[in-house]
Amino acid sequence: MSIRNAGTAIREAREKAGLSREKLSDGICSVQSLYRIETGKAGVSPSTFHALMAHAGAPCEVLPVFANRDDFDCFLALRHVRLHLDAWQQGAAYAELENVERKHWADNKYYYQEWLLHHCRLQFRSGKADHPAVRKLILEALHISLPDADLSNITGLLLTINEIELLILLAQESLYLSDCAGCLLLCRQLSAYISQSKLSEPEKNQLTGALSVVEVKGLIAAEEYQAALEHAKIARDQIIYHFVDSSLLEITFLTGLCYYYNHDTESAFDLFETAIVSAHALKSNYAAICIDYIKYNTTGSIPEEIQSLEPIVSPSFSMPVYTDELSLSDGTYDIFSADVLTFGALVHMLRTEQKISQTTLCLGLCSKSKLSKIENGTLQPDLLLAEALLQRLGISEREFSFWGNAQGEQLSHLKFELIYSSNLPLSEQRAILNQLKELSDNNDVLTEQLYLFNYATLPDPSIDKQKLSEAALSCTLPDFEISRIHNYRLSWSELSILNNLALTYKGTLQDYIGIAHFYQLDSYYRSNNLDLLLLIHTHAVMLPLMMHSLYSAGRYNEAVDYFETHPYDILIYTPNLYTSALFYLCQCCGECKQNEKACQYGRYACYLEKLSGHEKSSTILKNSLSEDFDLTI
Repeated sequence: MSIRNAGTAIREAREKAGLSREKLSDGICSVQSLYRIETGKAGVSPSTFHALMAHAGAPCEVLPVFANRDDFDCFLALRHVRLHLDAWQQGAAYAELENVERKHWADNKYYYQEWLLHHCRLQFRSGKADHPAVRKLILEALHISLPDADLSNITGLLLTINEIELLILLAQESLYLSDCAGCLLLCRQLSAYISQSKLSEPEKNQLTGALSVVEVKGLIAAEEYQAALEHAKIARDQIIYHFVDSSLLEITFLTGLCYYYNHDTESAFDLFETAIVSAHALKSNYAAICIDYIKYNTTGSIPEEIQSLEPIVSPSFSMPVYTDELSLSDGTYDIFSADVLTFGALVHMLRTEQKISQTTLCLGLCSKSKLSKIENGTLQPDLLLAEALLQRLGISEREFSFWGNAQGEQLSHLKFELIYSSNLPLSEQRAILNQLKELSDNNDVLTEQLYLFNYATLPDPSIDKQKLSEAALSCTLPDFEISRIHNYRLSWSELSILNNLALTYKGTLQDYIGIAHFYQLDSYYRSNNLDLLLLIHTHAVMLPLMMHSLYSAGRYNEAVDYFETHPYDILIYTPNLYTSALFYLCQCCGECKQNEKACQYGRYACYLEKLSGHEKSSTILKNSLSEDFDLTI
């Protein structure tokens, strides 16, 4: 599997879409710049590449290349900002936005546009937005790439994800500025555009979730309460099903508000309480926003124990002043510049900065000779090798989502299906795995590892999960010793295998072995320089598994002490995993007769379960705490 350069991908996408260079480059870069990109004479930043591919209606996957270190740093920082804002962590988002500004947006107008987008999101999520000022900033951000567009009718426009998000925000601000009709009109146009776009399913799900929140607000403002309720219920079900955590708190509260206006007060306040307690558990200021809204806009009241929750208040954040005098580039650059970070140069930079030897990095993945060729640019890695190298360097490959040829494209789709296959019947999960198996060559250890790892996670009691997990790990690390974990650098697959392998000891006479493994893994996560985006897919997954094992082994005090003495903020970015950890933690507190803590953690767990639509699990936990410890949530 070879991975082609960005210029080739752009040219093929343009020709397939039947677009001229003039049409494709319109609003993004000059025709001459596009010609130089397509002929391999100029490089293109990820943001500009995504914009060109979006105009061509094509996937945006390609081997990442950056103009320089600032380009890479800004790209990653903006991914962090998005993550923080999705989780309502405004302070962390603002700090990252300042980092991007200090790097002068890597001299890239599309990074600047995304930076403005997130500043607008930040103002709204703080609960202190100056709506006329925010609307003005949204229009200025859109002007960067759509200077002459008629935004009252987006039909026929070619839009990037950032432009779609800005238009969703524009619809929301229209609502806050009393233009309800304008809000709903733009929502309808955006809904049609997103559904017909060539965006990936996760991208569509995120955008549709955000748009649904605005559309429900618009229907409420238009006093179309029954339509608002119907739309809100469907949207909430879809948001839960697709794990769109960024919109879950808002759509839950809004669904409650729809019930309220339809005179179903009981259902309304049940959802109000769910949104408030869940937001508080996730350290989000949205809890305070909800409480204030209920106080001043409804006739009901929420229980005293919920009103008395310690408020989490977001500070005010200064609005940036837009300027069109920055003379930022269109994201193209001299591909022969010494500063360019090709994939190999990026790997070399990260490896040397972290003082990792070539031997340690490529262990079980490839030879030192092959790694040297990758680093000096004389060899391009295949998909899984490229991803594994990034992961071992502490970077989540999911932010790049690259592939190059038909086989790589098929493999990427199968990986995506496997990640979200847990809700499928066992037969369908096996069918996906069989397709993956067919892609594997005899010497393709990484595809074989991916296959064995996913096979071991199937919900089939006849499978020897421990044996399969050990076989999967041995594909790349046949002599691995958990006691020497700090001598290794581990990929996502290897870390996930170790997480699941440790869990296989739960409920056996050797449960202490699995728990010891979890402690070693936790030490690895906390000691190595893993990026937040990778930690969410590894460390955050491990923590509830560890709590489950400690609870199952009856090591209750140990579980409580460990959870409370080790930072666990990573879990607030993954509500489902946080809920799972709290589910066992509150019962450990009950066993230790720490009743106040058991109630606190139990309340959080129950409401987070309800937030995710797991009413039965919430009821089971409530009943368990009542029957076992005489505690009422």
